[in-house]
Amino acid sequence: MTEPMISIVVAVKNGARTLQRCIDSLRSQTYRHRELIVVDARSTDGTTEILDRNADAIAWRVSESDTGIYQAWNKGLRHVQGDWICFLGADDYFWDSSALEAVAPQLRGASPGARIVYGQVALVNSAGHMLAIFGRPWPEMRHAVLAGDALNIHQATFHHKSLFGDYSYFDESFQIAGDYEFLLRELPKENALYIPRLVAAMEHGGISSNPVTKVETIREIMRAMAMHGLKPGIDLRVASARAVVHAGLYRVVGPRMSAAIADSYRRLVRKQPLWQGSVGKRVNDRDADEAKR
Repeated sequence: MTEPMISIVVAVKNGARTLQRCIDSLRSQTYRHRELIVVDARSTDGTTEILDRNADAIAWRVSESDTGIYQAWNKGLRHVQGDWICFLGADDYFWDSSALEAVAPQLRGASPGARIVYGQVALVNSAGHMLAIFGRPWPEMRHAVLAGDALNIHQATFHHKSLFGDYSYFDESFQIAGDYEFLLRELPKENALYIPRLVAAMEHGGISSNPVTKVETIREIMRAMAMHGLKPGIDLRVASARAVVHAGLYRVVGPRMSAAIADSYRRLVRKQPLWQGSVGKRVNDRDADEAKR
């Protein structure tokens, strides 16, 4: 059977600090049937120079203004050649050199039974220390997806190309939760396939984890749910209240003090600290789900 081609679409804006790590993680892959598509939002921090130095690893790239990550991904989608597509940001990277090699056999026979295949994602701090692991078997994840609580696995999620023919592309009116809205077009009625393996990592501190934008993130999640006839559960409502409180602290006392207060609360309730550069440790899936709230 022919090996599936995997397309990796990376959106970046001023990502010079982490972009080379992302590209290196793809270069190191032992699986050769893959391609890299990079969409740069006209960066001014040295990102384009990094892309120039890595031109041999990039199948297609562009540097031009866009309205956000979903317009960038949509631009990339128009140039992919793969059977399966994975979307990354400049802060994301594949966990090890055999990540795609491990995923490929599962992709080979997944569609049409499952057109979304996902593995595990590690949440890491800026030093690369692990804070949490996201991703559980589909029977357990399905409830979380439909309850608005499964936004931390897109780095290890592989979308079959037919999805973008059936459902069009990402909704560019979203700024943060457009990938979740896209999943809701398929997953309420279809199954996803889970690979019990750490596939990718994301660095804590992206737009969806910022205390101020976290509130907007949850609003977008709720809007996406409403579009698909779903209602937020109690966990999402509690997370919304926490986000409002944290954002308020951030504005009043500043980032350093609000981080200290937020992590003090997390320690009090025996959760992994997130905001003050924790040294990190490996945690189980249940703890990981709590860590993202």
